[in-house]
Amino acid sequence: MSSPPEGESLRIVIFLKRRSDITEEQMYHHWEHVHAPLVVPWAVKHGFKKYTLLPTPMKSREEIYAVLQPPLHGTMDYEGMVELEVESLEKFTAACKDPYFVNVIKPDEINFLDSKSTEAIGASTMGISKKIVEGGHAMIDTSKVMSVWEEWERVSS
Repeated sequence: MSSPPEGESLRIVIFLKRRSDITEEQMYHHWEHVHAPLVVPWAVKHGFKKYTLLPTPMKSREEIYAVLQPPLHGTMDYEGMVELEVESLEKFTAACKDPYFVNVIKPDEINFLDSKSTEAIGASTMGISKKIVEGGHAMIDTSKVMSVWEEWERVSS
């Protein structure tokens, strides 16, 4: 898993909890306007393909819970998600050993993330990115099942 197949990339997703003594708005402001700018030069230096923040305020989580049906419906007690796209686990591991990460980025996390709870700062996972739809177009072969969609569209019109 450490090196994805040619042309694919590794995605690391980290779910974040805010410090209990700050509001969601304060967390999001620090995360976007203070922490993220600290991360950018490090991410660029280490060849990250993507660094994406996804703030998930309680109001937004409640709205999506009302739309999704089980098994996709459920609560996540996190205020945000970071998505990193990298070439390999080895390169990401090396980036995390960079003195700038250790001495600048990591210490800033305590300014907005919960590190005192019994849980970790966040939960994380990693996998190989598989593009299914991009730019409004299918990135996979759907020819074998397209008739299902076409029939649905025909009878529901």
